Parts: sequence; structure tokens; C-alpha cells
Amino acid sequence: MIEHFGYRKFGLACLLATIFPGILFMTMKPELAEFGGLSSVATGAVAYGCLCKAREDTKGRVTWLALLGLLVAKILVESITGNPLFVQPDGLPFRVLASAHLIGLCAGVIAYTFGEVRKGRPLSFRAPR
Repeated sequence: MIEHFGYRKFGLACLLATIFPGILFMTMKPELAEFGGLSSVATGAVAYGCLCKAREDTKGRVTWLALLGLLVAKILVESITGNPLFVQPDGLPFRVLASAHLIGLCAGVIAYTFGEVRKGRPLSFRAPR
């Protein structure tokens, strides 16, 4: 979806969602033997895509913002419970970290801000004309 609609700052979202978790987890959680970071990038992509579509699609804005709200709720539930909602890593050599999802969410919002808000095209909550 992101590539199809030509959202130009998606690369920034991927870069931020890849670099920040790696640096943070290497320095703050050295006990993690391996960190893949794919969930951070996927979360950043969903956040970025939802914000971009909400800005463009005035009729579907509520749907895109609701999807973003569900993503935030998922991250909150995972943070509070300490358990992932959709992945069961039984026996697999990795842990799902809600903090990685939070960093991905922030990366998507930052990329949206630099890509759209700086161009003078912020998300407006006014009714379409």
C-alpha cells in the first residue's frame, strides 16, 4: 500500500524503526542474544500508512485513525501484560518486545511528520467540503 501510493518518507520510517531498536537494545538489554527488528519495521509501516491515508482519504479518515488506535491499544496491552497478542514464540529463539513495537510506532509518526507536516500538509480533522 505504501509503495503503491508513493509515500516518499517510508524509507525514513524503516530506517528509524531499524536503527533505534538495535542501538537501544544493544546498550540497554545486552542479555538479548538476537534481535531481528522486523516487528518494529512492520509497526512503523502500519502507523505511517494509516496517518498518510487518514490525511488523504477524508471519507475513510475515521477508519484509518481507528486502525491506528487499535495498533496503539495492542501495544499498550502487550506492554501491560508482557505477552504478545498475535505471536506465540513457543520454543523459538526470540522474544517479542512491546518496546520494539512502540519504537516502530514512533518511527512511523516521525516519518509522517517529516514527510507530510513539513510540506504544510498536516492531518486535519475538519469535515470534508
